[in-house]
Amino acid sequence: MTGISSKLPAVLDGSSGGFQRAAGDIGEAIALLRGAAKQDPATVERICQSLHGIRGFLTLEAAAQSYREQISGDAVVSEVVTQIMQAPRVAMPVMEVEHAHA
Repeated sequence: MTGISSKLPAVLDGSSGGFQRAAGDIGEAIALLRGAAKQDPATVERICQSLHGIRGFLTLEAAAQSYREQISGDAVVSEVVTQIMQAPRVAMPVMEVEHAHA
């Protein structure tokens, strides 16, 4: 299998490296399910732990996305964000705005 097999499971932190490791673990899980690869019990346990972590991460991301969707659907919040984006000086100190337009 891949070099990922020998590593301890990492917490899926949303980084590109974390996603690459997770994708490798999913690939190994698919190979195991297809019967294309036989692994020792320790490796199978590591892959299972990794998949549990991926599931947990995806569940949290789904909840966060649901929250973002609720916010984006709120007309009042959308209007406030639009107003802030149209007047960036509201978000920046006066000194920075003066230098930005100089």
